[in-house]
Amino acid sequence: MDGEIKIHNRHAFDNWKVASPFSRTSAFLADSVLVLSILIGILFWLDISPNSKTIFLLWFAGIWIWDAIWISFFGSTPAKKAVGLYVYSPRFDGAPHPIQVCVRIITFWFGFIIMGLGLTPILVRKDRRGWHDHLSETLVLGPRKSTPGSVSQSVGQGFTLAQVLIVFGIIGAWVLSLGIKGVKSAERLAIQCEDPQVIMK
Repeated sequence: MDGEIKIHNRHAFDNWKVASPFSRTSAFLADSVLVLSILIGILFWLDISPNSKTIFLLWFAGIWIWDAIWISFFGSTPAKKAVGLYVYSPRFDGAPHPIQVCVRIITFWFGFIIMGLGLTPILVRKDRRGWHDHLSETLVLGPRKSTPGSVSQSVGQGFTLAQVLIVFGIIGAWVLSLGIKGVKSAERLAIQCEDPQVIMK
C-alpha cells in the first residue's frame, strides 16, 4: 500500500485496493446500528420516550454527525475500521478534508433518496465509486481489491435502467399532477369571473 499511496493520478484507480460493495454495505449497517444503540441508550438514560418518527430523525442527524467526525479526523468509522476499510483522498494523500466529507455525506443521501441511483455505480464501475465518491473526490479502500464481474455489471446496468425509469416516472407523475391542479384552479377562477355568485358560496 505504501507504494500505491504515492500515486496521485486521480484517474489511475486500477492501482487501488477499492473495497467491495458488500463490505461497504456491511460497515454502513453496522455503523447505523451502533448510532441507533447509542441514541437509544442516551434517551433511556435521560428518561425520554419519543415516538418512532422522532427517533428516526435523531438517528438520521446522528449518522451524519457520526460520519462527519470520524471520517474527518480518522478517515474511517468504527465499523469501517473493523472490516479494514477507510475513506481515502488522493488530493490530500490521506484522510479527506472536512469539506470533502460534507460533500460526500450530502451526495450519498441524495443518491440514496432517489431510489439509490447514486449508489448503483458502485456495483458496475471498476473503481467501485458512486456519485458521492466522485463528487467528493474520494474512494473507499480495503484489505483486498474488488472488481465487478460480468454478471454484476449486467445486473447493475439493468437495475440502473429500472431506477432511471422509476425516478423519471415519479417526476413525470408529480409534474402531471401539478398541471392538472393548475388547470382545475384556472377553470374555477374562470367560473368565478363569469358568475360572481359562485364566490359567495
